[in-house]
Amino acid sequence: MRVQLDKTAYKFLKKEQTSIDRMMMLVGSLTPLATIPQIITIYSAQSVANVSLLTWILYDLSSVLFLSYAILHKLPPLIISSILWIIVDSAVVIAWFIFH
Repeated sequence: MRVQLDKTAYKFLKKEQTSIDRMMMLVGSLTPLATIPQIITIYSAQSVANVSLLTWILYDLSSVLFLSYAILHKLPPLIISSILWIIVDSAVVIAWFIFH
């Protein structure tokens, strides 16, 4: 079943970018970096104690869904952010399997 959306639903995508739009694109692209300390902790301690595999798999799956949506609607900032999230979420999932 295919859903037909009104073209006005994406009107906001074509408006002129404001400084808050640019700031949110930057924040959205940099936020995945907040996971790096978790990755460093796991790899340096070689331990995944108290790391929930299910949580990180769900994060990873949601990032894949966001990436699919972003590609479908040609939203480069969301594409970049989703790819970064997939990388860091996958790093935690892989670490869980290595060190569990």
